[in-house]
Amino acid sequence: MKGHPGAQSGVGWYYEVGRGMPAPDLVRAYMWYTLSAIGGDPDAAISLEEVVKKMTGDEIEKAHVLVGDYKVWMYPFR
Repeated sequence: MKGHPGAQSGVGWYYEVGRGMPAPDLVRAYMWYTLSAIGGDPDAAISLEEVVKKMTGDEIEKAHVLVGDYKVWMYPFR
């Protein structure tokens, strides 16, 4: 998934709907959609807007921490 925004967005969807896991994880969905948007996937921004509507402020804050952790590894020059 490193460097493939479409795959990152797809993983975000799996987390958003809880596909293949016990429950949805909106924090991780937000993280993957954000990384996908950074990578250039235009649809990721739309997905991100939708997932934010379902999240609390605390969840969004946790997601920003994850984005910061992963962004350095996935997109070191952005």
